[in-house]
Amino acid sequence: MQTWPASFRLAWTRLCASTAAAVTLVSATAQGGALPDGQSLAPTQGNAAEAEDHEAPPLLTGAELRNMMADVNVFSSPDPVRITVLLGLRYPYQPVGVGAVLDLYPTPWLRMSATYSLGLTAIANPNDGVKFCNYAEASVAVAPFLFHDETTVDVSYLDPATDQPGKLKALVPTYHGAFVEGGGMTGFISPARCIDHCDEPSASDRDLVSEDTQLFMFFAGLRYVYFHGLSSERFRFAKRAHTEIFVHLITKPVNPPDHPVESWTNGEPIESAPYGGRIGFETLLFCTKLCVGLGGSGGISPLPRGPMVEFHFTY
Repeated sequence: MQTWPASFRLAWTRLCASTAAAVTLVSATAQGGALPDGQSLAPTQGNAAEAEDHEAPPLLTGAELRNMMADVNVFSSPDPVRITVLLGLRYPYQPVGVGAVLDLYPTPWLRMSATYSLGLTAIANPNDGVKFCNYAEASVAVAPFLFHDETTVDVSYLDPATDQPGKLKALVPTYHGAFVEGGGMTGFISPARCIDHCDEPSASDRDLVSEDTQLFMFFAGLRYVYFHGLSSERFRFAKRAHTEIFVHLITKPVNPPDHPVESWTNGEPIESAPYGGRIGFETLLFCTKLCVGLGGSGGISPLPRGPMVEFHFTY
């Protein structure tokens, strides 16, 4: 009779023992019976901690969230009244300015907005020192396309009963609005106007005066608004998203300077274009008790013809 090597017999014995143990474990589990002494399905202490760390937080609907947190606010459209403070630049009108924005949503499909900013003048006589100016715009928008959806939001809260942090996922409504809007804007410039020795090749040899002009222009275009919001004072959290994207066509000012004007720095004529335009965005960066946002736009200014750049923070 053939004799197998000792190493093969040892491996075969270990395989048979492992198979028998696995069959016993599955059979006991399927029949709901007790496992043999010394065997358990319970995870070890290390595995239990690891499973707890990777356990997904519960997903709650709006109704379930209200049952859990009585004071929770779930918003399905932007706030009817929103006032924010802004700090930034609006070239070619203000290299730096501070102001405020008022946004009104009387209904989810109607949006009205007004902006005012006080700042330094971008185009002005450098020898006049600091010169302040005004910038403002206002618009009305109607949303022919408006719909709601749902999104999942991660919420980190503090339980008021135990003062322990917790996490959950909430299914909240989202707002999508596609608006057609129009309005007006005004910005201040103070270019140079030559009154004597205008044929001199150098601007420093000409007699120049400031041509202060508060320009008025109209604009029209499209705006997309996305929003969702969720907050609770008692559980100390605020989750909010608000993003806007817009594109505008801007008309030539209705009140351009009556005389030819030029740049204070190089003496080049300041020209105008029949139209300008801009494309921009507004978005929230984060919200706690205070919401901080970021906005900007870029395009072409009709007067002076050239780049139009805006960048600001909102609070």
